[in-house]
Amino acid sequence: MNCDCIIGALMLTTTLIGFGFTYYGIIKNRKSSQIQNILRLKKQLLDFETIHAKLLPGGEWSNPDFSLETDITNSDFSLLNAYLGFFEVCFLMINEKELTEKEFRIFLLYRLKNIFYNKSIMNYINTHPHDWHVLLKLFEKFQLKTTQTPL
Repeated sequence: MNCDCIIGALMLTTTLIGFGFTYYGIIKNRKSSQIQNILRLKKQLLDFETIHAKLLPGGEWSNPDFSLETDITNSDFSLLNAYLGFFEVCFLMINEKELTEKEFRIFLLYRLKNIFYNKSIMNYINTHPHDWHVLLKLFEKFQLKTTQTPL
């Protein structure tokens, strides 16, 4: 009986150690996956550098008189729509736990705020809420209320 207890204890210890290594591997793999997701997102952002530059404070579109109706090319309008769609994908990634809110805040929130504080773009989004309902949810998630007055 003593041998059975010792063998049982050794098997339990071995099993617990195995679970520990498995858990560690899962956590490490998940963190690695999240890092890979961030790197992929940052790489995709390179496609939108011209839009991002125009939205920056002091950028071409930061002028309060800027209008999507008169001051933007068709090419830039198409790229802007893709950029807005990029943020919708980020919202879905957050909901699926592929991207954490902390990571979004660190790497992407300032870009979202540049969109949010552009009066003309927000007017466009707010007049087409059925097209941008996911983006509007992202604004809400990060406490950017679409009823706020842009700067």
